[in-house]
Amino acid sequence: TYWVLEVMLWNGVSWTQLGPDYYATGAPMAWYHGYVHLGKHRLQDGAWVEVLNTDAGVGNLAVYGDELVFSGNFLHAGGLPATYVAAWRDGEFRALGTGLPRPPEYLATDGNQLHALCSYDADEIMMSCEVRTWDGASWTTSSRLGNDWNGYQGLVIYNGSILVFGSYGSTIDSPTPTCMASTDGVSWTDMTWLDYQRFQD
Repeated sequence: TYWVLEVMLWNGVSWTQLGPDYYATGAPMAWYHGYVHLGKHRLQDGAWVEVLNTDAGVGNLAVYGDELVFSGNFLHAGGLPATYVAAWRDGEFRALGTGLPRPPEYLATDGNQLHALCSYDADEIMMSCEVRTWDGASWTTSSRLGNDWNGYQGLVIYNGSILVFGSYGSTIDSPTPTCMASTDGVSWTDMTWLDYQRFQD
């Protein structure tokens, strides 16, 4: 089953669709070097053109410096070994070190650093998470947070802190609160409970 995705441009008065419909189960979007990118494709001359050549899907896009970084359940990008994350710049691919241990839930950048949220199953329902940070040369890893997450909804950089949003609780059979945890890339601070509604970043 595929969804029909439409990219819309707001000019201050009305909305205009950019390009043709895009058929996918979901796709990340980014603006990079004057083009709209959606999943593996770039909107070019009124058509969606595949530019990110990988052996599996692309789940996240992030502009990092002068590169478009993408992640997903792939092991190769542009014919090169790249474990779950890679960078692309106008046709040139490169791996980011040894990559990541698993496809990340989210990517976020703060200018000099790229952050990836990785989750790990604690049991059949619950999971824990950590943040992997790329500084342009190597990856560092935060400590592991909790074993009681049951879903993630966002990764945001704010005032130098890395904020993780998700659902947290002992069971998914009853309402579980949406909460926020913060890390400096090494250790975690106290968790903030927000509400009982799921939301997207």
